[in-house]
Order: sequence, then structure tokens, then C-alpha cells
Amino acid sequence: MRQRGIKPDRYDLFEQLLAQGGLSNLPRLAPMGIWDVTFSDHALWCDEAMQRQSKQIEEILFGDSQPIDITNEPEGSPKRAVWLNRVCDIQSMWCHLHYKERDLRHL
Repeated sequence: MRQRGIKPDRYDLFEQLLAQGGLSNLPRLAPMGIWDVTFSDHALWCDEAMQRQSKQIEEILFGDSQPIDITNEPEGSPKRAVWLNRVCDIQSMWCHLHYKERDLRHL
């Protein structure tokens, strides 16, 4: 999405992308809010339990992988892209678990 210019301040472009893919009628699942990653007005404030669950998911998915430090990485760097993909994988699984028992028709 970043390559298409869809960044956390452009939710409108995200909606356009979903419409182009024929997905505009599906419910939106709000992930945990992460600064400069998620759409701030379409994300959840997370509590400690949510953070713990996210860490558990990270351990399951990437426990054998080296941590990625993006502290000094410029926007758009390959290392930052790998980090962002990991975050999105974790968020996707977290959303599946968080919303699994909710009635998605009402989202």
C-alpha cells in the first residue's frame, strides 16, 4: 500500500483501493493503533492484554527471526519494508483473533 501512496494520513486512498478490488461492502476491522503505521482514526487504543497478545503472535510468527531495528532507517528502505510487513502480519492475525466472536455485520 505504501508503494501506492497509501499512508496513515490517507484513509481515503485505502477506501479507493478496496472499491477497486470490489471489497467496499465488507466490514472494516480496526487494528491496534501504531503510530505512523495504522490509520489513526480507524484503529483501537490498546491495553496491556492486547499488547501481550500481540507479542505472543509475534513470537509465534517471528520467534526464530532476527529482530529488526528501524531506528535509523529512512522511510522506504528495504529493512523498513520488511519490518512493516511483519507488523502487518501480526496485526492481521490479531484482528482475526480479536474479532472472531463478534458479529461482523454490525461493524
